[in-house]
Amino acid sequence: MLYLNLKRIFTAAGVRQPRKFLAQMGYKDTTIHRIIFQTARIVRLQELERMCLKFGCTPNDLLEWVPSAADAERDVPLQQLRMKEELFIDDMVMKLSYDEQLELKEIIKERFGKKQEKGVALAKEE
Repeated sequence: MLYLNLKRIFTAAGVRQPRKFLAQMGYKDTTIHRIIFQTARIVRLQELERMCLKFGCTPNDLLEWVPSAADAERDVPLQQLRMKEELFIDDMVMKLSYDEQLELKEIIKERFGKKQEKGVALAKEE
């Protein structure tokens, strides 16, 4: 069965209070409850699009497939939507020593700094 699973995207986006966040997006309490507890059975495409635009993601990032026992081993594209090991980088970073965190910061700057600088330059040109 397919489920709307926003836990991963909330964590990745730094949303610490999902109820408050969804309320600010205009969702009603009953809908918020269904989203948080993954009991929503109907999701309108326009709502899915709205969430994707808000988080800068695709529907695949918001959906999770929990197969029946009979379907669990089938070789079908839905396997891509199965819950993967969650990577919460903040948890990983907090386990590093201070020196390791500084080293990681330099690695990130080297790897992604140029992309960020280009993005800033492009934004200034516009």
